[in-house]
Amino acid sequence: MAQIDLANAFGSVPHAAIDTALLTAGVGEDFTHLIHDLYSGTSTEFIAGDGLTDRLEVRNGVRQGCPLSGLLFNLVIDPLVRGIQEAAPPSQDFFSVLAFADDLLVLGKSPDELQYLRDLLPSLSRRLGLSINPAKCRSIHLSGTTPRGHRTTSFLIDDQPLEVIPDHVPASFLGTPIGFQLFQNTEEVEKILALAKKIGESCLAPWQRIDALKSFFFPTLNFAMRTGQFSKEQLHQIDDEVRKFVKVTLNLVGPASAASNHYIYGASDAGCLGLPCLEEEHDVVLVDSAFKLLTSRGPRVRNIAWSDLADQIEARTYLAALSFESQPDATPAQVEAFLSGSCDPPFHRGRSNLSSTWSAARNAYRRLAVAWSCPEWGSISATFQEKTLQPADRRMLQRSIKTIIRSERALKLHEYPSQGIAMECVANSKWGNQFIRTGENIRFCDWPQGSSTRLG
Repeated sequence: MAQIDLANAFGSVPHAAIDTALLTAGVGEDFTHLIHDLYSGTSTEFIAGDGLTDRLEVRNGVRQGCPLSGLLFNLVIDPLVRGIQEAAPPSQDFFSVLAFADDLLVLGKSPDELQYLRDLLPSLSRRLGLSINPAKCRSIHLSGTTPRGHRTTSFLIDDQPLEVIPDHVPASFLGTPIGFQLFQNTEEVEKILALAKKIGESCLAPWQRIDALKSFFFPTLNFAMRTGQFSKEQLHQIDDEVRKFVKVTLNLVGPASAASNHYIYGASDAGCLGLPCLEEEHDVVLVDSAFKLLTSRGPRVRNIAWSDLADQIEARTYLAALSFESQPDATPAQVEAFLSGSCDPPFHRGRSNLSSTWSAARNAYRRLAVAWSCPEWGSISATFQEKTLQPADRRMLQRSIKTIIRSERALKLHEYPSQGIAMECVANSKWGNQFIRTGENIRFCDWPQGSSTRLG
C-alpha cells in the first residue's frame, strides 16, 4: 500500500477544472455558471514593507472555510480515484484506492500491481492540474507468506523512490494507525490520563466535572476504540484513574466497592450516574463494527466483509484438520460458531498471533455472550440477553447492548439490602438525580452528602 501526497492539494485546484468537474457530474449549466461566477474574477493583494502589492488574479484553489470547497475538491479528484480503481485488475473483494478529500491510499495485491497503479498517478493528476509530491509519499509491503510481515520493497513515483515504512513505526490514514507489529501507544494514554486529571482537579462545579466527562472526555475515545488503538489493559488503566476522580467528586471516598462502581456505571434512568466503562464499551464497539460490516447497505462492502470472514474461518478449519486435501468452504453453521466465540472443534486450536477485525470481534462476542444466527450465507442476526437484532436494526445494536449492560448494573445496585432501597426511591423520582446533571436544587455545601448518603 502507498500513501499519496498531493502537493498543495486544495490550493492548486485550477478553477477551469472545477467547471469541468461540475459539468461531468451532471449538476446542470445553471449551477455550474453560479459556481463559475463565484470563482471568476477573484483577486488578492498582500501587505509588504512598502505597502500593498498590486492585485493578483486568483486562478487556482478552493476557498478556505467555504462549505462548498470540500465537495468541489472531491468532484475534481474523482477522475483520479476512478482511474486508479478502473485500472486495477477486476475484483469483487478488493478496493485499489481509498480516498477522503486529499488523503489517498493506493493498494495492490502484489508489488508489480502496486507499482503499475503508482505509475498512473502522475499522469492522472496532471490532467487535473494537480501534482504528486513523492518526497512526502510513503509505502509499506506486507506479505502473508512465511515469514509473514514487512518486506523492504522499493517503489517509485516519477523515478523517485518512496519512503518505506518499517516494522514498529506507525503511519496514519484518516486517524487510524497502519503498519506491522506496532507497539501500543503509551504516549496517547498518558495524554488521556492527563486530560482526565485536569477535569477531575479543575475548579468547575462538581456537576460540571461530571458533565465534562460525559460530554467531551469519553466521546473523544470512541474512534480510537473502534479502530483498536488501545489494548484492554490500557482501557482498564484509564477506567481506574477516571473512577478515582469521579469518586472524589461524588465524595465516595474509601475502599472501592461494588456498590459505588454500579452507581457510577449504572443506567441514569435508574438513578445512577451512567458513565461509560471503557473496558465494556470497547467490546461493544467491536461487536457493533463487525455487525455493521456484515450488514452494510453497500453491496460491495458487505461482500468484501463476508469474503474476508469466510477466508479466516476456512483457514482455521484447515489448520484444525490437516487431513483435508484442499481448504474447505465456510458454512453458515461455522459462521455462527466462530462469531459466537466457540472453542469447540474446529476452532479449538490453530490460532494466529496476528489479530484481525474478526478475531478481535470474536473475543468480544465471547466476553459479552453475544449469540449469532446465520440461517444462510449472507444473512445474520445477533442476540444479546433476550434481545435479537436483525440487519434492519444495525443502527440500534450498540445502544441496545449498552442499555442492557447499564440496566443490569443498576439492577444489581437495587438488590443491595440498604443502598438498594435508597436507589429505588431515587429512580422513582424524576428530580432524584437532577442535581448530578445540572446542579439544580442543591447547594455546594450539600453536594458532598448527595451521593455518599445514598451508598453509605
